[in-house]
Amino acid sequence: MPTPQHRMPNIRREAQNKVTSVVQSVEDAAVQACDEVEGLVRDNPASAALVTFAVGVGLGVALVALLRPARPQPVFSNSTWAHLREAVSQALPDALSQYMRK
Repeated sequence: MPTPQHRMPNIRREAQNKVTSVVQSVEDAAVQACDEVEGLVRDNPASAALVTFAVGVGLGVALVALLRPARPQPVFSNSTWAHLREAVSQALPDALSQYMRK
């Protein structure tokens, strides 16, 4: 019966062979997918351009949504708006000031 130390090189070699096989099959699948996409782009250049543009816009919108602060701070507080409304209502003629909310 072989000792565990003697079996280790065989296990390592089998694992390397399996990893090599998997890497090769992934590479083959990637090359095949790239070839298919290239053929589709050659057959339909306008559609490919529109799809590329749409994907770019979608990614841009997603990035803006992710990078934007959670709650933007208001430029003016409620009291500032109240002061502005009051100043404008005093500056406008009486006929127009009745339409201003107080």
